[in-house]
Amino acid sequence: MSTPAEHIDSADRHVLGELGLFLEPVGDELHGSAAVVAEMWATGTEHLRISVMVAWADATLGMLAVRAIAPRVPVTLELDIHLFEPIVGTPTVDCVARVVKTGASVQVYGIDFSVAGQRVGFGHALFVAAPDPRLSMPTGDWGAQSVQEPRRLVGGTVGTTSVLRAGRAGHGIAADCA
Repeated sequence: MSTPAEHIDSADRHVLGELGLFLEPVGDELHGSAAVVAEMWATGTEHLRISVMVAWADATLGMLAVRAIAPRVPVTLELDIHLFEPIVGTPTVDCVARVVKTGASVQVYGIDFSVAGQRVGFGHALFVAAPDPRLSMPTGDWGAQSVQEPRRLVGGTVGTTSVLRAGRAGHGIAADCA
């Protein structure tokens, strides 16, 4: 797997790219890696801020939710992250996200975080479709296919990839196909 920093196009920066998030589909899961930089540390420490991990989890699990909910916009109902201890001084955090259960209206997703192959935490999220049926994901073939088949999903344009975009309508995550 390439490093996250190699896949951020400085000409097209986005908040998820700034957070160093790099994802690639592996079967039904999304495997991710994120570069940890000093701006992600809690003030006066080398501890990774939990808020950064929450953003990574919401974006990653939101991409999985799109598979079940598209063309409707996924909305995060609940998101929790649990760390076994503070994450200190590591250059990279890895994650594996998967579907736990999909119901008629609520979908449950899980994520595991690791550093150097050691599990350091986990999380879960619940998603539903936005209640307004007029809201929909951007058109294109990305809804089912590009989440399963793109070479890279990042917060910036890299070749022919899908680009994560934070969606304001319903607070979901949308993707633009490049």
